[in-house]
Amino acid sequence: MSANAANLSDKSLLIVFSYAPAGFGHLRVTDALYHGLSNKENSIILEVPENVITFMHRLTSIHPIMLKIFQLMQKGIAEEIVTRIYRVVLHLRTRHLYRQITDLIKQRDHRVKTLLVISTHFALNHQIGKIKPKLEKELGLKLVLVVQVTDDSPQKLWYVRRADIIFTPSKETSQALIEYGRKNHYREPRFEVIPYPISPPLVDLLSEERYKNRLEQLNPQSQTQIEVMIPVSGAAVGLEFSLTLSRLLSAVNPRFKFNVLVKKTLYTEMFVRKMTELPHVNVHIFPEDRQMVDNYEEIYQQQTISIEITKPSEQAFKALLSSQQVGGSILLFTQPVGRQEYDNLEYLRRNKLIPSLEETQNLWQGSKEVRRMEIEVRGWRGIQLPDDPQYANVFINWLMSRRVLEEMAKFVPKDTSKSKGVEQFWQKVSEFLDSA
Repeated sequence: MSANAANLSDKSLLIVFSYAPAGFGHLRVTDALYHGLSNKENSIILEVPENVITFMHRLTSIHPIMLKIFQLMQKGIAEEIVTRIYRVVLHLRTRHLYRQITDLIKQRDHRVKTLLVISTHFALNHQIGKIKPKLEKELGLKLVLVVQVTDDSPQKLWYVRRADIIFTPSKETSQALIEYGRKNHYREPRFEVIPYPISPPLVDLLSEERYKNRLEQLNPQSQTQIEVMIPVSGAAVGLEFSLTLSRLLSAVNPRFKFNVLVKKTLYTEMFVRKMTELPHVNVHIFPEDRQMVDNYEEIYQQQTISIEITKPSEQAFKALLSSQQVGGSILLFTQPVGRQEYDNLEYLRRNKLIPSLEETQNLWQGSKEVRRMEIEVRGWRGIQLPDDPQYANVFINWLMSRRVLEEMAKFVPKDTSKSKGVEQFWQKVSEFLDSA
């Protein structure tokens, strides 16, 4: 934490972390930033239930036609129109949020002079921005709105005109948003580029013994059990893929053991029943989003996970970790859903954290032909899987046999700052509060 961070513990400051339960990404980032605070006495996590947001998130994630429509609305003129309409709709739905925040202020036993709101969902960002002047006037305080973009995707909805700071994972996303704002003559917030915030417990270094164990798991000649993490997304996307792939991997190689994390819903009942019937599978079922996120981190702390099979959502940014860190498993990415996940993969390619598109195709083809080929991993932290689970099974076993995953885990990066996004976030926020 920065030396200037004393102002984050000021009793006249109230820090509110706001998130909407629409997928786990927003909560994971909120949780990471909350963990990064050394003093949490003047902070609170505020869940803002937005049924419309949650319903649309799931519908556009799993329904093929709605997904296509949603992807079309994320580009070009369609995105511009949708952004303007959605912003108006959000501005009309602020009553409940206003009441939640005013109740929080009134419950404090001392006067709040500065309200620092950390927001990780674009919908809440716009709603908080809308009620910001009213809150400041009626409650007699200063409201500082800080936005953390949760994908490296310059979608126009991330431009919040009344935000004070907008944090993005790359200069490309910041620049695209700045150009959009200037084109429309919007008030320009401060834009800051920092490494993506990853939860501090996942950033911790492994002991030498645990790191050796991670390497042993990926050694094709070893008999060590291979610990695999499969976190099911909030929208329960790709259930059949995960089920089939787990079945095939364990049939080919009994060393594979799976830790499946899933939220209990009507959509996941059948998946859970089938998964629990498989050998070498531990299914962890949770009724609430926050339990999912907390237990995900606990499993990483308690067990040495060597492989994670996941969507390229915000989980993609765990590629910033090295294999010597607790959360630094090898990431195997499933089919992206929505523009933001394609953008996240592009971020990883730009930073050479995964193979290029051409290299990925060559690897897929090499596994099909069981080809012996020279593969230079060059710091890769993840690889995209084929869409077909049977093909993905062949691909993973080929990568294991060719020692590709083992070599990826042996790579030691020279730059360790990429995993310090949380620390840099609070340093920037603290500096802003001082200057304001």
